[in-house]
Amino acid sequence: MIDIIICTYNRPQKIIELVHSLLPYKANFNRIIVVDSSDKANDALEEVVDVLYVRSTHKNQPYQRYMGFLKATSEFLLYLDDDMELADDQVFERILNYIKELPDLSGIAINFKDKHSNSTLNEVPKSVLFKKAGLVKRIIRWITAIPELSQGELGFCGNRGAQPIQGGRTHWLSGGAFLAKKSALFQNFNFQMFDIFDKRLGMGEDAIIGYGLAQEGSLIFDPNISFLHNDQRDSSYSVDIFTYARRVMYSRLYLSLEIQRIRSKSLFVAKIHFHYYAFCRIFGAFINLFWALKKKNLLYFQGLISGYFLTYKYKFNIVNEAIL
Repeated sequence: MIDIIICTYNRPQKIIELVHSLLPYKANFNRIIVVDSSDKANDALEEVVDVLYVRSTHKNQPYQRYMGFLKATSEFLLYLDDDMELADDQVFERILNYIKELPDLSGIAINFKDKHSNSTLNEVPKSVLFKKAGLVKRIIRWITAIPELSQGELGFCGNRGAQPIQGGRTHWLSGGAFLAKKSALFQNFNFQMFDIFDKRLGMGEDAIIGYGLAQEGSLIFDPNISFLHNDQRDSSYSVDIFTYARRVMYSRLYLSLEIQRIRSKSLFVAKIHFHYYAFCRIFGAFINLFWALKKKNLLYFQGLISGYFLTYKYKFNIVNEAIL
């Protein structure tokens, strides 16, 4: 009923450890599919029984997830990042209960937490504008196009409301761990995303995947912490602050346009919102730089500027089929 799909990139030891930690629970799933875009093949994984090892020709995660989708034969697909660690073996029982109790289940946003308090993302500069508390902070967030959204809500530019504390319906998920019904996945999907990630300009694809699943049925948030995110400060996203900031800015236009497309709403409104959002983010980064002239603040500011100007070259297209 369930295939586990793990996308990996240049983490040979981590992926082996994750696979072997899952195999004892084989009674709960059919097989593990590892989609590897690493520079070198992982020969050890090719010899593991109950593991289908697939080499990816593209070094981008959305494409890897799609390859796993094509290779899978089960009704439901459990996607995991290669730096996840199983924290609660009851997760399989909960997944099966959700499947049994909810006939229209399209997916599960599976909760996880960072294993280390000092993760890669801690290196990304935090805006001094949001250090205010309470009402002042909420006003600043509203003015700067980053409002506090309702629980489970997905807004423009990939902004997300907190997941429901007690669990329940949601419109988004985190890509580190989630379940998707295969027939609900990649429906009404824009495969232009693959091109954006190939250019190292994509981010936040999990928001679009989750939003798409929510349109096909019930996307549920399970509040139990089922996995630990073992970030050892080697994330390809944020290890380079300039590149990370450029991705952040560029991807926000794509996310806004995709959300509006799925909603069948005006793309013009999404564009206007993005440009206002971009102005506020760049202004906030400038304040950070003025507040503390540090190298990482400068790199972040420069990355946002670079990403913003790149958006003027971006042509939003609807690609209905993936080119493999």
